[in-house]
Amino acid sequence: MVVKNSPSGKNQDELSSFHRDSPDPGILQMYLEEQKHDAIQPIHPLLKKLIHNVRDKVVLDVGCGLGSVFCQGLLYYGLKPENLYSLDPDPKNFEYDEYPRIHKIVDSVGHMDLGSNFFDVVHSNEMTLDNLGIDYTQALREINRVLKPNGFYLANEHFDQVAEMRKTNSKIDKNSENLIDIVNDEALLDELGFKSVVRIKYLDSPKIKPYQFRFYLFQKK
Repeated sequence: MVVKNSPSGKNQDELSSFHRDSPDPGILQMYLEEQKHDAIQPIHPLLKKLIHNVRDKVVLDVGCGLGSVFCQGLLYYGLKPENLYSLDPDPKNFEYDEYPRIHKIVDSVGHMDLGSNFFDVVHSNEMTLDNLGIDYTQALREINRVLKPNGFYLANEHFDQVAEMRKTNSKIDKNSENLIDIVNDEALLDELGFKSVVRIKYLDSPKIKPYQFRFYLFQKK
């Protein structure tokens, strides 16, 4: 199934939009309330702590597209709209707001025109699936730069789906070939200034069973 969920009119895989049918606060609620997947349990204290202190956080949503349901959830739980920064390379993604987006930044995650050590949390959702040519190592390097010390990078990515797409699409950039290896390479993460906190292959939830999510959370050292 292919849907048009981009204001630019580009066709995107249904993986890029299935979660938009989730009720507010969307994916965040799924993380907190899904009880049928054993892997979700380690996430509970991390996200609950984030939510408890979310009023005091500054959050960057990279590759935000039309709007991240995760960040919509953070706003639901008290994140101040003025503390949310939304970044995407396509300016048309900012022509309509499903929730308050005050700071709209048209830029690439690989070379962000943002100050260092500024954000408490950086979030991305499906960034690699929608940008198959991304240099993910460089993206992680930039994300680490803009994070405060001990800040968190939280992401959901369809790495497995990217792997399947590589088998049938020779045009997919080689930069996307080693995504799973990158997020599991402790030496590389250490070099980039991260330590891994949680890495989960999230497959079995009734809501997202057809999709190959990988959830991970890294902390800046």
